[in-house]
Amino acid sequence: MNKRALNGRFARGAHYQNWIISLITACLWLPAANGDDWIRNLRITADLSGSAKNITKGSSNFGGVSTAGIDIHSTITEGDRNVATTVVQLYLVKAYSLGQRPAFLTSENDWKLMARVNTINFHLTGDGRLNFLIGHPELNYGLESSIDTNGTLRQFTNGSNLGLKTDWGLGLNGDLTKLTYAISVTRGSGLDYAVDGDPWAITARFGSRQGSQAFFGVNGIGASAFTGKVQQPTGGFVERTRVGIDGQWYHGWFGMMSEISVGTDDGSDITNGLIELNALSRNGSVTTYLQSRWEKKYRLSVSQESTSLAVGLRYQPTSKWTLSAQYKRKLNPANNQETDGVFDLQIRRRR
Repeated sequence: MNKRALNGRFARGAHYQNWIISLITACLWLPAANGDDWIRNLRITADLSGSAKNITKGSSNFGGVSTAGIDIHSTITEGDRNVATTVVQLYLVKAYSLGQRPAFLTSENDWKLMARVNTINFHLTGDGRLNFLIGHPELNYGLESSIDTNGTLRQFTNGSNLGLKTDWGLGLNGDLTKLTYAISVTRGSGLDYAVDGDPWAITARFGSRQGSQAFFGVNGIGASAFTGKVQQPTGGFVERTRVGIDGQWYHGWFGMMSEISVGTDDGSDITNGLIELNALSRNGSVTTYLQSRWEKKYRLSVSQESTSLAVGLRYQPTSKWTLSAQYKRKLNPANNQETDGVFDLQIRRRR
């Protein structure tokens, strides 16, 4: 496929996505004409951040990225029953001389208007046991299902493991007495809705009840599964399957979390995982973490292995301001690639 055709495909996909965003936003605002409960439950948060990235080894580079977004959340009620929960997150992202950048940015100084989580979750039973979700959710796989990493330096494995972190689609979810579950059928193209190529994805997770998303979760375990034909940033596709388990354990100021997945990428066997140790200060304003990741890929009896290490610090003096730092290093990258040591510094304000 030539470059012009590829650009046309993504342009059509982005146009389709804009219609979906408009529809979700309209559904969010329609209940305003019907009662005061919706207004009382409305929360609007402005989210601003700026970060600098310095690659200290390998392909040396210094750059930065700034984001400005709005996060709208509301629970629609009817009498004493919750009818639906709506989330709209729209962000403008701008890079500055950023050599190592997210795949949705195509150049060192690119910018993008992007949708993060944009969903309507209809509470079919009113007690949270059965809900129907439509829109652009985070995929409920592994640790990502209960930990909020959007807009933070600290990340888990969904992006690299599944090739997707968010996706357009629909699903069922709910909280039972001691368990939570989520099953989704999505487009398989990530941020932009793809019109051509027929990508798709199915994701499922069952585990302990998780509560609300935060920087840390709650004690519990879960099992996840994923299968799909996933669209790559270059326009190609990967047929991917994964089965994984994840768990979290906290005691006092200390915590540990881990996940491991096995599966295939276009027939090649894949094993990857993550383990994190973290700690919280007495007053809760300072958190630290140490992450180790690994991946093994087997193709035609040849094994490729890569591991990386990340250490991070997060300081939150108030509920509005957060200062974060992280250093990440590939210890033995696959294919004997040159190693990079990456230092990130971020300041963020949510109000």
